[in-house]
Amino acid sequence: MTDVHNQLKEVSKFLSDYSTCLMAVGVQTSRIVRNASRIAQTFGLSVEMTVFLKTIILTVWDSEGNHSYSTVGQVKPKGLNFEMNARLSQLSWECRDKHLSLSELEARYNEIISKPRVSKWVVLVLVSFANAAFCRLFQGDYISMAIVFFATLDGFCIRQLLTERGWNHYAVFIISAFVASIIGSTGYVFGWGKTPDMAIGTSVLYLVPGVPLINGIMDIIDGHVLAGTSRLINAALLIICIAMGLSATICAAGLDAQVAYGIPKFRRIPLCGGEAAYALSIVQQLCGHIGRRVEYVIDGEVLTVDCLMCAVCNGRAYGGGFMAGPEAQPDDGWLDVFIVRKVSRRVIAKLLMLYKNGQHFQNGQLTEAAKPYFIYRRAKSVSLRAADGRGPIIATVDGECAPCKQVSVQVQPLAGRVLLPLPAYQRFTTKKAGVK
Repeated sequence: MTDVHNQLKEVSKFLSDYSTCLMAVGVQTSRIVRNASRIAQTFGLSVEMTVFLKTIILTVWDSEGNHSYSTVGQVKPKGLNFEMNARLSQLSWECRDKHLSLSELEARYNEIISKPRVSKWVVLVLVSFANAAFCRLFQGDYISMAIVFFATLDGFCIRQLLTERGWNHYAVFIISAFVASIIGSTGYVFGWGKTPDMAIGTSVLYLVPGVPLINGIMDIIDGHVLAGTSRLINAALLIICIAMGLSATICAAGLDAQVAYGIPKFRRIPLCGGEAAYALSIVQQLCGHIGRRVEYVIDGEVLTVDCLMCAVCNGRAYGGGFMAGPEAQPDDGWLDVFIVRKVSRRVIAKLLMLYKNGQHFQNGQLTEAAKPYFIYRRAKSVSLRAADGRGPIIATVDGECAPCKQVSVQVQPLAGRVLLPLPAYQRFTTKKAGVK
């Protein structure tokens, strides 16, 4: 009895270390189960496993099924290592084919896990070259490839450093994405290359969790639904972290109709659509020449302003969720006109969230924080034209963008037609009649 118990205990502890190591280096669940079962069978035992993302619960049974020993192993982060994956998987076959004793098996296992990994500097350079190749694959020019190389070099170096210091891996991904995207945007800042959009878009591709995504899908297909779902959720969170890191770069941007005008070219970037394309277009405007001298005629009042942008609103919000006219009403017969003065990029960063959340205008007037930077008017008609000789102004109306020499906006009473389902129309008419 004691001999059986000791054998079960020793084999169980070894298989726990072995399985958690496989999990840590990025092995799919079905392979972990097969390898552990193969080793257990060599000793005339059987094994049952429950695999989680951070924990593996393992029970070893004797051949008669009368005795068992259970172990809970913690998965310690090691990073992806396909070489160790292959060597540990090979070890399970050696154990079966050569009938290795437990002591021999442990010696070979310790030899494999103690083998030095490839130099982190070699990995750093190779990953940077690979990411630059992705940029080329998506039609980036050679200058953009060089930008992506150095963006990846710095971003991945930061990732390695913070990981070694035990930082939370979600925070690591956010910071790494931020650093890489900042460097990736230098093409816009200095006018380098013909495809700076590709440099920004591909600068963070080295962070995409491809292995967890593939392993998660394979686990679900193999019937390990819990483990697969956990992997997919973790991968999704990492992708969100990448987006957050990229957004942190974007939050240093200005606002202009040119943002909407530049969106289509960013949609060519893989996994870039919707708000991501909008955000990247913002970066482009920040990094280029910002601000125009514009002549406004607002209900007969003439204003010549060095401005960043202008929004003429008969509704509260527009592209990207920006609350441009927080109190504008489509049926009050007035246009709410907001002109943002030309300011430094540092001040743009300060104004961005203020403008996005509609905190620049409250109770019918500009807030104190907004007054130095905004001009506000209510009007029936507005016209504007460029006064700096730099060509047409990019204007957008209901998402349609075009360069214009002059833009004119007027209130047209009863010009709109709105189609409502009958229940919605009945609620609308009842409310207008004042009946509760």
